[in-house]
Amino acid sequence: MAALISQSLPKRASRIRTHGSGDFYNQKYFDAWIRVCNDNSEILFWAFTKSVKLWVNRLEQIPENLIMQASMGGRQDHLIDKHGLKSATVFRTIEEAKLSGM
Repeated sequence: MAALISQSLPKRASRIRTHGSGDFYNQKYFDAWIRVCNDNSEILFWAFTKSVKLWVNRLEQIPENLIMQASMGGRQDHLIDKHGLKSATVFRTIEEAKLSGM
């Protein structure tokens, strides 16, 4: 899986967002991305995820060139504060953001 991802990376990229839309769908896939990041240390990767448990399962293995950010609003939000993870809240409208107090 990691080899297939690596083959799909844009040539000469210096920064890559793991998903334009979508998410890590299981631990094997998340682990493949960790390997890709380790194998491409010259590239800065970043990922937004609601699959917080997969991230928490590998907290000590996240390479320095992979910047993770949890997307609030999922079923695993309780893990974000528990583990002090970087996070963002997505609002559908400006009014929704104002009502949240943020």
